[in-house]
Amino acid sequence: MPTGIQEGQGFSVAFGTTSLTINYLDVSIDGVSVTDINTSDQSTTGGETYIASTLKEGGNITYTVNANMTDQIALFAAIGSDPETITITWPTTLATAGTLPYSGYISKVSTPTVSKGNLITQQITTKVTGTVTPTNESA
Repeated sequence: MPTGIQEGQGFSVAFGTTSLTINYLDVSIDGVSVTDINTSDQSTTGGETYIASTLKEGGNITYTVNANMTDQIALFAAIGSDPETITITWPTTLATAGTLPYSGYISKVSTPTVSKGNLITQQITTKVTGTVTPTNESA
């Protein structure tokens, strides 16, 4: 049996100022990236040359949640609000459990998806602003 396999059960999310009582189902993180800056000029031969931007792009973090009408009002009102601290706490099943606090704002809220025999779900997308610094709680 492979080692290091961890179940994704038990993460939590806390918004700093937006008050929500949501049941979180999944989290999807774009990851951090940099822009490629093309440094090729007329004397470049053999292929394009690049350097990495010094500014990092935090991307988006999207949550799939069990939709409820109480939070619908708060979510739609919070779209585009000022950035707040949002903290993801990873499952305690991870060997090095920790948190991912980031500054972000709600940039998109989908309308609920309703299908017979399934949970009513929707997606909340947050835009990461600034630097993302994960913490390791076991360190």
